[in-house]
Amino acid sequence: MEGAQVPERSLLGDLSVLSAGTALPEGSVAVGASTRVVGRSRFHAPELSGAARVTAKILLVPAQLSAAALVSFLGWVAFVAVLQTQVLPGIWNAIWALPVALLMSRLVRIVALVAFKWAVIGRIAAGNHPLMGGMYSRWVFLEALIMDAERVILVSMRGTVYLAALWRLLGARIGRGACIMGSSLGCEFDLKSIGVGSVLQPNAMVFAHSVEHHTLLFRATRIGDHVNVGPNSIVEAGAEVANAVRVPANRAVHARLVAAAADATSRPDDCGGDPLALEQQAKERLAPAVFAYFANGSESGRALRRNLDVFKSIAICPRRLRDVSVIGLETRLFGRLLSSPILVAPSAMHRLLHTDGEMAVARAVERRHAGMVLSMLSTTPLEQVVRPFGSGRGLALFQLYMLKDRGLTDALVQRAEAAGYHGLVVTVDSPASGRIDIDPREWLRFSQALELVHLPKPVDSSVLPLVRFESMKDPSLKFSDLVALRHARNCRSA
Repeated sequence: MEGAQVPERSLLGDLSVLSAGTALPEGSVAVGASTRVVGRSRFHAPELSGAARVTAKILLVPAQLSAAALVSFLGWVAFVAVLQTQVLPGIWNAIWALPVALLMSRLVRIVALVAFKWAVIGRIAAGNHPLMGGMYSRWVFLEALIMDAERVILVSMRGTVYLAALWRLLGARIGRGACIMGSSLGCEFDLKSIGVGSVLQPNAMVFAHSVEHHTLLFRATRIGDHVNVGPNSIVEAGAEVANAVRVPANRAVHARLVAAAADATSRPDDCGGDPLALEQQAKERLAPAVFAYFANGSESGRALRRNLDVFKSIAICPRRLRDVSVIGLETRLFGRLLSSPILVAPSAMHRLLHTDGEMAVARAVERRHAGMVLSMLSTTPLEQVVRPFGSGRGLALFQLYMLKDRGLTDALVQRAEAAGYHGLVVTVDSPASGRIDIDPREWLRFSQALELVHLPKPVDSSVLPLVRFESMKDPSLKFSDLVALRHARNCRSA
């Protein structure tokens, strides 16, 4: 906006807004509609001499024009060849031969595009390349051919299996059932990955490249399974979109920037500690069925509303004339020093939210010197989730449901003990789960794509994992069963 200042060595992300009169700090990277600093830029001085850059500019334009002229000539040759072989021998053949001839002239552009991609630039790997250098020149050359093909034929292929097949031929990883209605610009297809059943809406764009001062950067960009990228949205180079996420229209998904000296108090999507604001962000990004599973209560939601009302009614009673020169929330539990007495409660199927799933939560908890309870219905094996806590920071506990199959229950306890968990949190208040108001068709699509790794593999794959789990729980659980469990394993339980 008017009066805003972006220093030469700073970056402002796509679709980001810098308020009037605002100046970015020198060397910073900022994103968002309400701009937030998320990292530090790392610019490099030009690696090419002035003469080399001028030479590249002079040669690049004729090369692009020559390639475009060659492709057009080959298309014209194909058009004429069809007419000569089919129309001239019999004028009535023109009824079907003319459309075929026109189509052939366009298909030549697709064949030429694939051929030029592999002959001129080959497989693209993540990395940095100097502007106007060899890789940059070849990349711009191919990008010009894609823009020409996009205008002539690729637009008409959007939404069809043919465009997805073309992306695969160009090196992209496209999952089964993916629908591409967006732009094909960005010829670094080798670094683009789109998951099963995902949709790019009209004019959505996926990039695996960016240009920072004198440098062309290639970064792998991944879109998970069953993602819906809204119209006119952009997925930036290096970004990851988790499974089942809905990207709203006209939004940009930014890469996760990790840089030295980043402002530790300024994080992407910082909600200022407001859980309601965080919940609203989740609602905007997640598929409705996934959000409903994590946010809604069961049945009418009466118990959830009551819990929230009770929590709001809690007040902190201040005490006067107390020594507060040294304060802290630290506490010890099972011999571990924790930064807070509050633990991350168990919740199922984190990979519905992000491809890293429970591992991302474990890493965050360990960094905060906090504690977490891993759900028995996790999508990551318990042995992997406990690894970050091997540093000696934080605390890992394992949630346990008592199953009808006591052998399976005991095997899970043994695995948790061997892996290094400090105790069990036994769930006793859920002999039967309530119904959650979710679109069954949407929920079926998401939940069947994930495996509950602590349960045996199903015999009948048509049964939903959570439905099968309900039949495995023991509704006859009594206090004496917990006493027997504690004595048999000599373990800590809560």
